[in-house]
Amino acid sequence: MNKTNKDNFSKNNSLLYNNRGMVSRKRISLLETYFKLSCLPENYGILNSKPQRNNNDQINMVEFDLKIEGTEITMKEKIRKIKNIKKELSMEWIEHFEYMSETNGWGDKQMGLIAYKLIDDEDYKESLTKTSYLKLKKEILEIAYPLEMKRKLVSSLDEIKQTEHTLIKEYYGSIIKTLKPYSFMMNFSKNEYERKLEETFIKGLGENTELELIKQRLQNKSLKEVISYLETVETGLLCQLNRRETSTNTIESTSPKTEINYKAGKWCTHHKSRTHNTKECNLLKNYNKKEEPSLKNLVLKQYSESDMNIELPTMINGRKINVMIDSGSNRNYVNHSLIKEYDLKTEECKPIRTIFGSGSSQISDKKAIIDLVLNEKNSYKTEFYVLQDSPIKILLGNEFLINNKAVLDFKDKRLTICGVKYHLIGSERDTEELMDERLIDNICATTNDEELINILKRYNSNNNNFKSILNIKASLNFNSIPVQSKQVKYSVPFKYREAGMIEINRLLKEDIIEKSNSDFVSPAFFIEKKNKELRLVVDYKKMNKYINDDTWFIPNVEESIMNMGENNYFSRIDLRNGFNQIVLEEESKKFTSFFIMGRQWQYKRIPFGIKPGPKMFQRIISNMLENIKNCFIYIDDIIIYAKTRQEHVSIILEVLKILYKNNVKINFDKSEFFKNEMEILGFVVNNQGIHPKQSYFENKIFYKDIKTKRDVQKLLGVLNWYRKFIPNLSRRIIKLTDLLKKDKTRFSLNEELRNEINDIKKSIGNNHRLHFPDYNKKFRLETDASDLGMGSVLMQDDKIIGYFSRKFKKTELNYTIVEKEYLAILMSMIHFKTIIQGTYVEIFTDSKNCLFQNRNETSRITRWKLIMNEFNYEILHIDGKNNVIADNLSRCFISVDDYENAYIKKIKKASLYNTKNNKYVLDNKKRIIIKKEMAEDLIQDIHKLSGHRGVTIMYNNLKNYIYIKDMPKIIDKIVKKCKKCLEYKTNVFKKDKSNRIESEGRFERVSTDIFDPFNLSDYNHHEKIDIGYFLTITDIYSRITKIYFLNNVKTKHIINSINDWITKFKSPKIIISDNGRQFISTEMKEYLNKQNIKQLLIPIYSPGSNGISERINKTISFMLSINKKKDIYEIVKEIENTINLNYNSSLKCSPYSIIKEYSIYDPLRRRVEYDCIQHNNIYSNKSKLALGDMVYVKKYLSTKLDKKYVGRKKVVWISIKGYWVRLDGDKHFTHIKNLKI
Repeated sequence: MNKTNKDNFSKNNSLLYNNRGMVSRKRISLLETYFKLSCLPENYGILNSKPQRNNNDQINMVEFDLKIEGTEITMKEKIRKIKNIKKELSMEWIEHFEYMSETNGWGDKQMGLIAYKLIDDEDYKESLTKTSYLKLKKEILEIAYPLEMKRKLVSSLDEIKQTEHTLIKEYYGSIIKTLKPYSFMMNFSKNEYERKLEETFIKGLGENTELELIKQRLQNKSLKEVISYLETVETGLLCQLNRRETSTNTIESTSPKTEINYKAGKWCTHHKSRTHNTKECNLLKNYNKKEEPSLKNLVLKQYSESDMNIELPTMINGRKINVMIDSGSNRNYVNHSLIKEYDLKTEECKPIRTIFGSGSSQISDKKAIIDLVLNEKNSYKTEFYVLQDSPIKILLGNEFLINNKAVLDFKDKRLTICGVKYHLIGSERDTEELMDERLIDNICATTNDEELINILKRYNSNNNNFKSILNIKASLNFNSIPVQSKQVKYSVPFKYREAGMIEINRLLKEDIIEKSNSDFVSPAFFIEKKNKELRLVVDYKKMNKYINDDTWFIPNVEESIMNMGENNYFSRIDLRNGFNQIVLEEESKKFTSFFIMGRQWQYKRIPFGIKPGPKMFQRIISNMLENIKNCFIYIDDIIIYAKTRQEHVSIILEVLKILYKNNVKINFDKSEFFKNEMEILGFVVNNQGIHPKQSYFENKIFYKDIKTKRDVQKLLGVLNWYRKFIPNLSRRIIKLTDLLKKDKTRFSLNEELRNEINDIKKSIGNNHRLHFPDYNKKFRLETDASDLGMGSVLMQDDKIIGYFSRKFKKTELNYTIVEKEYLAILMSMIHFKTIIQGTYVEIFTDSKNCLFQNRNETSRITRWKLIMNEFNYEILHIDGKNNVIADNLSRCFISVDDYENAYIKKIKKASLYNTKNNKYVLDNKKRIIIKKEMAEDLIQDIHKLSGHRGVTIMYNNLKNYIYIKDMPKIIDKIVKKCKKCLEYKTNVFKKDKSNRIESEGRFERVSTDIFDPFNLSDYNHHEKIDIGYFLTITDIYSRITKIYFLNNVKTKHIINSINDWITKFKSPKIIISDNGRQFISTEMKEYLNKQNIKQLLIPIYSPGSNGISERINKTISFMLSINKKKDIYEIVKEIENTINLNYNSSLKCSPYSIIKEYSIYDPLRRRVEYDCIQHNNIYSNKSKLALGDMVYVKKYLSTKLDKKYVGRKKVVWISIKGYWVRLDGDKHFTHIKNLKI
């Protein structure tokens, strides 16, 4: 290379805006070249990109001592002084300084003083702040990156292209360097920065690299996964280049001006390369640089004779010739020898370099216009570039196909131009086989293991013909003699018939089926696959009744996944048409006969759909690979996993050798190699743990209109598959499972069920990651039992391994508290048996009775302990307040059974109940008739049971379900005589209902409030404090209320309670509260923003604005007053029942009735009909004031002699919460009760 060329080369490879990273080197991308050519050219080399070291850096360095946290050791760290802010300051310098500051624990002032000393720019130093680093940082960044640079940075981001960088790491680094200062100027958040980074990276990718990502189905993956894949391929290519470099002897010329004759006679004295000669090189240099875009390298694959499988019969100058079609070539080419043979004219053109698949290249400086005649009548004038030496005589590339709007069908070997179809000819090689070659080449590029490459190449040569697995024959075993029966024939749609015959011919050709005259015929049909091809499906439903299943087992997926923990490399080998690789015994073939499109066939191999097929294939492959470690086989999928790449390659090699030896065929299109994570039947597994795959469960079953029991069963099947990722699933699917109990076979879902299904889907999508167990460490199992259900969580080192929860069965509900706790322990141990057996387990329960040996323990507990003896465990105690997860899993059901049972027991005793037929005696309004002499006793019992409700509520609770003569009078009499009501209840006065807050749907708006602290010494409790609090959360729509007992009302405790509400019900859109410090704190605002919940704060001094919670507080106060000396948690349960189960005047029914659709006071459980629209509009939202009204506003914190109201103020806005009024330019918000005209 002469001096001028060297200077130009250096100039073209220099960095512009070096410190800002605004322009990258002009280079040839390694990946883009490979994805374009499917190989690397022989003359491809890597440009050294190491920057020159600046010797002056050593002079300008300052050394600091950095303390290593947790030790007394310090280490030296150097940082450069900044002499020129505009030229030398970079984001890397700032990040380095901030890292040193964080390590040493410097404050803002210290950082400012030290940074000020490190900046020696005389032009700006005097104007800089030195007492605050934050201010100093802002000042120096404004100097280094002024606003006018923003436009340059934007354009620089758009100009960064992968094709100008050799390696993907360099391309990614250039984007980071430019994006960091730009993100500071634009004040990007972390999410905005990551979004811009991904957008710029994808936008700048080369065309062929982007196409490769689409082929690998990576277009929807994260940027990290995309870069990981590209770097993996790149690493393989670098290894390939390294091998090529070490195996090729360098040829040096003694005379730079002398052309050397080497092998093919080509040698360039400028580039020391045999890929072209000096004449061709000079020819390219003589052209103007402005015409450079037309000199782009074009690719021509170098085919062997066996590869030339697609050819188009044509005529040139009246002579027949087959023209090869190659969609991988951009241009059309013709050999110079054919030009002479057919006496065709040529003309000069701009030189075009054509690179062959082998890496060699030629320059074409001539072209020919050739008239191609197809079907002896249609003529197409086509431009061809002339090649002096080519293995192909004439070739049509994409230029011909695009210009003529041609459609190429490889499968049917057909070319369509403007509706005219032309038949293609070629060898019998299948398109799938050619695809396998390309896929195998890509796999080989990711590894430098020669043995693996060789076995893959050898495997491909054996993979072409679809033969059966060696030395294996299967037969069908019958439990009884099959009976011939008439079966319905399925008709095939006309649009599938042509493609259907092609599929039948393929099966015949591959020796999978044959003609049949069997008397045992099953119907068949075609279904369309994702790639629009057809799959033959035979309905063996009737035949399967007579066939015995294979005795082999299908492995448990969950157990197998647990064995894959902490592995870094995963590969999947998909076996092609698995069952069809196993030959059937002759006597079994007749039972596989099927009928389709007027013809009868039978299988010679095991067909899909036959009962023993999956287990037969599982048995054969499992026995074949039984000695391979780290290998999971699930029917036709083989999952290989390992911690190191070397070990992974070794296992793949061993598996491929065995499959090759036994003639097992692989589908390389569906196979995956050297992945960092693997999707297995809807679960994603990596070295961190297991989580559900988002796209797997987002299928049509979640959006399908569920109308039948079969639809419900399908949905429940999907949900149960993901049970381990859905806390509280037992509770959340109760209403779905109840649908299976109904007599109706068809029904439609209500809005509540639809919302519940969507919430479950979201909870799966939240990616609850479960971690892999370490069998060398002890496990922690936390269990809990409530009245209705049990729950547990298995943990290790504070990482969750799995959840378990279920409801108690009817018989189990009658167990004692201790028996329920023991049953929860036993069931949890059985559920996690495969994980914990053989390892020490600490079992934590909040029941101390489980810790001691009790001579009076029941026989049930004794039996359960014997079963538990096979485990190595110890039962320990945990405080109830710390047993949060298991407690939530067990107590996630609204418990009303005790209440309901007590009520029904009293009704049966007081009514005219017919014990013979177990039926109540009803009046003409279908109400249960109560005995007159029992009426007062019953009303008195119900009054106590309902929480001492008043006359109106009690009457409305009972009037539709039981009949008592003069019932209102009896209720009034009982209530007025009740001593507790007289002592603790206050008179109620009706309040104004304007500005009433409403909700349009269940659980969309909730109201919260904190009940004043009360003295715990009056009640039974296990807390170590004397003061307690209640937090109430109420759904505005249904009035369902949850009471939370708290010993502290800090923000984090309120947030925990809201989280529990969301888990049990759903996340609300709006939450209403007062202005307490817990609700207006920054922590609460951040939490609500994260949950996408809007907060409404009621006006100050207006508790009536949140009347729902205020009325609940009144109920709490009354219940606490009449239940002293009781257990505090029992009181919580009674308060919830009092609020939720009794008549609500606003709803015209009870909150429980809205959720369950029946009243607790109706023993017959008849459906409650209520009008939700009416309930939402009981009180109109009309205000007494209008916009523009002049009002007086109440003055608070005034003395007796001060004015009580100030004004007049103008009403400027009316909202659902209150009124905005203005006086002298100031705007205030208040409630209507504080205003008067």
